[in-house]
Amino acid sequence: MAVDVTYFSGEWSNAERNGIRMALESAGFAVTESTGEQKAWGLDIVSQLLIDGREALTDMALLAGLIVALLEIYDRLRGKKPNGSAQALTERRIYIILLDAGDSGVDSIKAIPADLSDNKPERKGDMTWRDGRWQTVEELHQH
Repeated sequence: MAVDVTYFSGEWSNAERNGIRMALESAGFAVTESTGEQKAWGLDIVSQLLIDGREALTDMALLAGLIVALLEIYDRLRGKKPNGSAQALTERRIYIILLDAGDSGVDSIKAIPADLSDNKPERKGDMTWRDGRWQTVEELHQH
């Protein structure tokens, strides 16, 4: 199964790219890579890593492998990308995993399968980890 990785913005060293690729390949994924570009008016843009797992996340066994890979990637990048994020794209949701979130980043990754299994098509779009659970933009604004 293929997973597309886009280094969307920020600085990514060859060692970081190799570590990300190795984490995904060791979980059984074929990896394609690209570099996205975000233009800004002289601003520093935080590092963003997009992992398109839409095909992989249709199967629970593949999902388990992707979660293991995300945990390894998080461990490699933890605290090294201030305000950066890894974003896991699924069919309906985009899980935004902050790379400087400490242990809650690990908790957020481990909670992705349970969140995906809710089978609620109205819960879609960007997902943010807050108060110990994944929340949509709408859910965040209800509090």
